[in-house]
Amino acid sequence: MSATRELSKLVDNLASDKVGIGVDNPTEKMQVSGNILASGHFESSAGFFINDINISSDYTLPNGKNAMTAGPVTVDDGVTITIPDGGTWTVT
Repeated sequence: MSATRELSKLVDNLASDKVGIGVDNPTEKMQVSGNILASGHFESSAGFFINDINISSDYTLPNGKNAMTAGPVTVDDGVTITIPDGGTWTVT
């Protein structure tokens, strides 16, 4: 995809007050397809962080990382969650 086309999509998205990274037609203010790395903290002025309550595909926690999920959470039959040695997955 050309840089000109990518810039055109960004301008179109900004005109609609939405930004997509790796997403052609974002439906939210910011929509990302992929991982996000932040060096600071993440805040919600609404006071809510929403996550899926159903895990439907295998997931392996990266080495040296921990994870937290707000529960209750359901892991579908046949789905494997792998936590490497030294890692922790906390469901609160």
